[in-house]
Amino acid sequence: MKSLGIALHGNFEIDHRVPHSNADGSFGDQRPTEIQLKNAARIVTLWCYLFKIPLDFTNSILPHNHFTGKSCPGSNFPYSEFQKWIEFFDEQWQKSEFIREKLAEFKLKPYLYVEHDGEVHP
Repeated sequence: MKSLGIALHGNFEIDHRVPHSNADGSFGDQRPTEIQLKNAARIVTLWCYLFKIPLDFTNSILPHNHFTGKSCPGSNFPYSEFQKWIEFFDEQWQKSEFIREKLAEFKLKPYLYVEHDGEVHP
């Protein structure tokens, strides 16, 4: 299985029973900022376009804790709001011919893919 990941500044786990939680706010923001959330949603939406990832929040777009025993992105991460932003950007981009043209142009740009073994692939 291949995956993409995104990291935001902050520690959004506020349950004091969870190791390394941020219940008192001493490890940074306890919730992503609006700008972080919107930009992360834009990036995920872009990845869906670039890599033909289905906009599916039960099989394709999943939080890290779905695959690991870790709590990230944390109990205070607004996942439903994040999903709504992804859906919003997808809907807006589908409606806009200008954005669809720009996405098509962007898709033609060369990329570098770095595998887990550190190898770089065009």
